[in-house]
Amino acid sequence: MFTLKFGLYALGALAAAQSGLAAPAEDASVQYLPSKRDVIEEAPLYAEGGPKFTDVHKVFNFANQWFNAPLAACAATKAYRALIKDRLSVKDDGTAVGEVAVNFPWTPNGPQKIVVQHAQTPVNSTNDPWWPSAIKWAATNRENLGIEGLNGDGGVTEGKPEDAYRLITNREAARVSNPTPDDLNKYIFWASAAAIAIGMGDSAENITTWSAITKADPGPTEEGSIGYYDFESGTEKTMSSSDAEKNVRALIIDKITAEAQVA
Repeated sequence: MFTLKFGLYALGALAAAQSGLAAPAEDASVQYLPSKRDVIEEAPLYAEGGPKFTDVHKVFNFANQWFNAPLAACAATKAYRALIKDRLSVKDDGTAVGEVAVNFPWTPNGPQKIVVQHAQTPVNSTNDPWWPSAIKWAATNRENLGIEGLNGDGGVTEGKPEDAYRLITNREAARVSNPTPDDLNKYIFWASAAAIAIGMGDSAENITTWSAITKADPGPTEEGSIGYYDFESGTEKTMSSSDAEKNVRALIIDKITAEAQVA
């Protein structure tokens, strides 16, 4: 848990505004990012029953798919939702009044903790949950994370979804390229409790779309189906297992879970 210390931070922010620099952190291990507009204190960090994978649609664009897919996959999986909440420290009374601390236990450059205000994120509504924006803002604006595609300038360039998976979950991810029908059965249908991101395209080398598995249903026959999240439309879609065999060219999954399925 962390405590909001408005007095010292406000003085630092004033000095920073005058000098054009970011406000100095109270703790050398914590980075306070500069605010861009007034804090919306009423905005919920999570919706009722959240975090939900549909919340990630609020921060979608095509360049961000490799980052958003693991984020949505975790929110779609009950066991992994707690990991998302572990990343966000709120005040001692359990509320997030316009500010949270985003904790990344793992980065190539060591653990990171970044304080983010709602005012810094692109979520403008007082009704939209802003947990995805908080995590993404911290990941894209923190300098020296050491992760390809996250350069600290607020933008996202091409990166690896397995890196995003590990950043979010603190669990090493496995990438299964060109999964066979047996792989799909093992990883998607047998391991439905795991957070899984999928890459679709012509080949493992030409992934055009990253998405998140939202549910898996083996069904009463061999022809099962999977639910996946379409970021562009913001809706959950369904794909038959035979279509998955044709279109899914990569799986991103918890490495321990993947190894357990192979054993």
